[in-house]
Amino acid sequence: MATPSIIPYLITVIGFATSPLTGAIISDTFESYTSTHYTIVDDETPDGTAVFGFAQLAKAQVIEPTEHRVADAFEISQLSVNPGDTIILKNGEWVDQRFVLSFSGTEELPITVKAETPGRVLLTGDSQIQFDGSYIELSGIVFYGESPIKYYHAVEFLSSSSFCRLTSSAIIDYNPTERPAIDNHHWVNIWGTNNRVDHCLFKGKKQKGPTLRVRRDENQNDHHRIDNNYFLDRPELGQNGGETIQIGLKGTQTTDSLTIVERNLFEKLNGEIEIISVKSGGNILRHNTVRNSCLLLHISEPTRPL
Repeated sequence: MATPSIIPYLITVIGFATSPLTGAIISDTFESYTSTHYTIVDDETPDGTAVFGFAQLAKAQVIEPTEHRVADAFEISQLSVNPGDTIILKNGEWVDQRFVLSFSGTEELPITVKAETPGRVLLTGDSQIQFDGSYIELSGIVFYGESPIKYYHAVEFLSSSSFCRLTSSAIIDYNPTERPAIDNHHWVNIWGTNNRVDHCLFKGKKQKGPTLRVRRDENQNDHHRIDNNYFLDRPELGQNGGETIQIGLKGTQTTDSLTIVERNLFEKLNGEIEIISVKSGGNILRHNTVRNSCLLLHISEPTRPL
């Protein structure tokens, strides 16, 4: 599949945040490193009498991070992954590939999943990636192109996910051509807690349903971050359901999500009158830029935005 238009868009995503429109870029990087652990070992005199108050440090065995190279969803499902490992997705077109990232990293040793070359891993057809773990960072992938049926949301953070991140990636023209217009098709669904979507491009959504939706358990705070993204080109839908971002659903507006939406660029978005629909409390929306779009921030009563 020819991909000449994809790389420039990825470059735009990386570069736009440094422009005067969006202010200074705040870039988080995860540094993977291996700690040296020690354990206390009792010392004793030559005659076998224990010596209290002294100890010898014995170096524990250190597990070095591993790099895994995979070519499809099946190979991912067969992996044994430890904190600090890196999974390399081989370049090429991944057709109808649906896989779950069921791994657990740590704050110090996150699990990195990335394209072999940023922008050269194309997920097409009815593909999906789900986060089902903690401290996982996914980068450099592109969902691309139309297909007759798309049963699944492109990216989904499951309710069990926490501290997971989608970054430096793109979803472009990823629309079903035969799915009934009444059906909702979201590109990104975020459940769980403390998840992040940043420095991504979302371009050309036509199907009903928010481009990015925060789904909520009303009994918990979400603490998600949606920042430094570029939302572009959404034509008029002609009905409700054409929002770009939705935080919560009807019935959750009385509880706090505590989600942050900041430093995003919204351009040529005319799906409906709402760009951001807030149906939860305690959220922060700041330093976003809107150009050539229908503009309405809709806050459902009785939500409590900050």
